Amino acid sequence: MKKIVFFVFLLLAFYLLLGCPSIFDAINLKLFAAPEHIITRFYAEQDLAEDQLIDSLILAGPKMVPLLEREILKKEIPRRRYAISALGHLGNNNSITILEHILQDKSEKEVFRADALEAIAGINLTYAQKIAPTYLNDTSFVANRANEILANSTSLYKRTYWDALLHRHY
Repeated sequence: MKKIVFFVFLLLAFYLLLGCPSIFDAINLKLFAAPEHIITRFYAEQDLAEDQLIDSLILAGPKMVPLLEREILKKEIPRRRYAISALGHLGNNNSITILEHILQDKSEKEVFRADALEAIAGINLTYAQKIAPTYLNDTSFVANRANEILANSTSLYKRTYWDALLHRHY
């Protein structure tokens, strides 16, 4: 029995170390890579499904928040929607102020405003449900997102660290 357990453990270790190079990448992103390098990679990554675009940001963790907060205020950055979404997945309460700024700015494209509301819900669902009624009569996309947030009594979809690490696609 001990040999079987050892063999299974050995197979799992080989899979994780050799068959899943994303673990080494995750360690590099979390511990060594500079936020500026990670954001450049985020802008350049190719051949990923939409839900996987923010994986490098999630794997890097909270150190990305200050840079993302500055980046999303630039209206013409590539992948801005996903950068806004990443803030919601990273869950830093300090990001709510910047996300609210985007949400309240009527000169913003409605898709970015709706994404900001969803990111706020990802950080603090109770607070998002408190402010969502304000946007029920807004543009259709923002109003739809507000309705979704009010109808959802549990947390909205949140891409986890494990989803990012294992490159799960939903």
